[in-house]
Amino acid sequence: MAGGRVRLTRTDSGTGLGLAIVKAIVEEHEGRLTLTSVEGEGTTVLVDPPLAAGPDGSPLTQ
Repeated sequence: MAGGRVRLTRTDSGTGLGLAIVKAIVEEHEGRLTLTSVEGEGTTVLVDPPLAAGPDGSPLTQ
């Protein structure tokens, strides 16, 4: 789902482990996790995975 956006709304609270786990997985794969919060509006979470690479390290194309 390249460039896709998913909008989720939560009213309950959790333990906070979900984002820590996601962050660890994304960083282990050399990706990036960015969070942006605006009071009264909510939080945007962006998961930016790395591009897949071929055997020689160059990016794969579709």
